[in-house]
Amino acid sequence: MKELEYTTQSVPKDKRFCTICGKVKRLHYFEGDSTHCSECREKMLHTKLSGRSIPVVLFVLLVAAFSVFLSVYTVPYCIDLFKAEIAVRDKRLADACTVYKSAVDSASERNAAMTAVWKKDTDVPDVQSDKNFFEAGTRTWVRYLDTYAALYSEYEAATLAQNSLKADEIKKVPAIARLNEAQEAYSGMIVFMQLLETTYPFDPREEMPYDEIMAELTKHADESDSRYVKGYVEYYKGSVTQYYKPDDLDASKVYFEKMLEYLPDEFMTVYTSEANAAFNAKEYAAVIEIYEKLLEKNKEYTAAYPAIAEAAFLAGDEEKLASALDRYDENDSLRLSLEMRFALREKDLKKAAAVRARANKMLLPEAEKIFNELLAKQTIEQENRTKLLNYAEFAMWDAAFALVQDDVDEAFRIANDRAFNYVYYCAYLTNDSSVFSQSILNMTTLCASLAKNDEAIGMVAQIGSCDENTQKVIDGELTVRDVFVEGKAEIL
Repeated sequence: MKELEYTTQSVPKDKRFCTICGKVKRLHYFEGDSTHCSECREKMLHTKLSGRSIPVVLFVLLVAAFSVFLSVYTVPYCIDLFKAEIAVRDKRLADACTVYKSAVDSASERNAAMTAVWKKDTDVPDVQSDKNFFEAGTRTWVRYLDTYAALYSEYEAATLAQNSLKADEIKKVPAIARLNEAQEAYSGMIVFMQLLETTYPFDPREEMPYDEIMAELTKHADESDSRYVKGYVEYYKGSVTQYYKPDDLDASKVYFEKMLEYLPDEFMTVYTSEANAAFNAKEYAAVIEIYEKLLEKNKEYTAAYPAIAEAAFLAGDEEKLASALDRYDENDSLRLSLEMRFALREKDLKKAAAVRARANKMLLPEAEKIFNELLAKQTIEQENRTKLLNYAEFAMWDAAFALVQDDVDEAFRIANDRAFNYVYYCAYLTNDSSVFSQSILNMTTLCASLAKNDEAIGMVAQIGSCDENTQKVIDGELTVRDVFVEGKAEIL
C-alpha cells in the first residue's frame, strides 16, 4: 500500500524505500535485501499482546474447543434426522421409523459418553451421573410419532409415547397429547362392540340384526364430538357390513372411506381391510388396485407384492403377475415360493420340478453353509438369519410338491430336517420364538404325521399346534391335492 501511495517517488541509487513506514533511507538502515528499515523492524520485534485481549482470546479458544467436542456427539444425531426426513418424503415409512428410533435411543449412549468424560476430567465422581446432556426434542418426537402412526396406527403411536415420555411431557405438546385421545377412543370402541355382541347375539350370519347394530353405532358416533370416536365407528360399520354382506364390496367401502376422512393416518387399516374383503369376494382386480394405492403411501409394505401376485394369478392377469414377481431377484426365496405355489395350482408338476431345481442349485448350498456355521459358532448374523428363515419358508412349498408326488419321506426330510431345524436353532440362539410361523408348524406337523414319526410330532407340539385345515388333512377330511392343487383350503 505504501508503494502505491508513492508511485511517483524516485529512489536514489544509495538509498532504499521502506515498505512499512514509507520513508526513503540509506542502505545501512536495512539488513541484507530486507525492505523493512531497522527502526520498523525493531518496533515489530517488540510488539506485545495487550493484556486486555487475553481473556477474549481464551474465551474464543474455549468456545471453539467446546464446539468441536459437541459436534462429535451432535453431528451423527443430525445426520439421522436428515435421513429420516428423506425417508418420510420418499414414503419409506419403516426406514424412517427405524432411523428415528436410532436417533432417539442413542441419546442415552451420548449421555453416558458425556458423563464418562466429565468423571474423567473432574474430581467430582457421581454428581453428573443423572444429568442428560442430549435428548430428542419436541419436534423430533412429533415427527417420529406421526410417522409411526402412519405406519401402524395412532393408538399404537400413543403406546409408544407413553412408554418413552413422561406424562407431563406428553400433556405439554398437543400433537402428542392427541394420541392419548386416539387410544382412549379405540379402547372405548372395543368395549362398546363387546357390549353390542352381548346385546345382539346371533348365529348364523344371516340372522345378524344388521340394522339394529348399525343404528347403535350411528347413535354412539352422534353422541361424541371426537373425530377418533367417529372414525372408529365408521371402521366398525365397515367391518360389520363386510361380514354381513361379503359379496358387496361397495357397501363396506363407503364406511372405510368415511373413516379416512376422520382419520387419514389410518390408511393401512382401511386399505388392508378393503383388500381382504375384495379377496373374499373374489374381486381380484380390486385387490390389485387397493394394494397399489397402499404402496403409493407406504412403499415398504412388502406384504403387498405377494398379495398382488396372488390376485393377478387368480385373475389370470399375466402382466400384473410378471410385474409383481419382477420385484424380486430371479432366485429370491419368496419369488421361488410364489412360483412353486402357482405351478402346483396350475397342476404343472414339470414347472414345479424346475423351480425345485433352481432352489437346490441357488439357495440350498448357501442355506446349508449358513446353518453349519450357525452350529459351529453358536451365533448368527442378522443377514444370514433372514436368508435362512426365507429358505425355510420356501422349503414348506418344496415339501408340498413332494406330497403332491406322493413322496412322503422326501416331504418329511425337507420339512423337518431342513426347515424346522433351521428355524428351531435360529429361535434357540436368538431367543426369539416368533420365527416359528404357522406355516412351519402346519407343514412339519402334517409331514411328520403322514410319515408316522412320533418323535418329530412331539417336538413340534412343544412349540405349537397346527391349524384346523392341517388337522383335516391329517384326519383324511381333506386330501393333499385339495389343499395344494385345488385350493379348497390353505395351510401355507
